Amino acid sequence: MKLEISQAADEEAGAAADWYNAQRRGLGTDFLEALDRLLARVVDAPESYSRVEDYTGVRDLRQGLLRPFPYKVIFEAVSQEKLIVLAVAHTSRRPGYWRDRLA
Repeated sequence: MKLEISQAADEEAGAAADWYNAQRRGLGTDFLEALDRLLARVVDAPESYSRVEDYTGVRDLRQGLLRPFPYKVIFEAVSQEKLIVLAVAHTSRRPGYWRDRLA
């Protein structure tokens, strides 16, 4: 399974890691390690993640929670062989902002 991370999602992850590092040294690294673990699980079993709520289109959009951080990873199963991470989104800020990336 090939995993592609959109530029926007990569930038979001980097910004979140920077913010966490500013709060406590090493916390941004913890964030990125948690993200890596989640992405590895997504690649192993993308169908085990819930579909994005409130999305009624035909694309296979799913989400995984990035515990213990208040973030979720929104990804699209493009095919049996390819996944695209669309967003690394805070769970309490600007819900649905990433939907314009579906165009």
